[in-house]
Amino acid sequence: MTVNTYSQPNGRFGGDLDDDVSQPTARPIHRNVMTYSLADVPDEKETGGMSFSERYRNGNIRAIKTGEFREPKRGEWYLSGAIAQGYKAPNDLGTKFYILKLVKVQTKTFTTETVVPL
Repeated sequence: MTVNTYSQPNGRFGGDLDDDVSQPTARPIHRNVMTYSLADVPDEKETGGMSFSERYRNGNIRAIKTGEFREPKRGEWYLSGAIAQGYKAPNDLGTKFYILKLVKVQTKTFTTETVVPL
């Protein structure tokens, strides 16, 4: 699955979900998806062997909500914080959070020009 993110003037990120891997026979869907930065660094196993800079410094790995709101199990990613970010549960937690899954993103920058008559 690939999520293409873009920065909007208000500083929020949006994105387009290229395909839904949960239903391999379904047609590709396109919708806006909120992506979240990660407060913890994912390990190589979670990202398919990516280098540290690919996983963290470049912002290529972000997280999206799965739709579940429950107590995270050890090793799962969840959404928390005043500035919402993805955290990896160090053990089974007793508080409910939104569960996240990691996605690789491609960032594209768009420039809009407005023509104003003189």
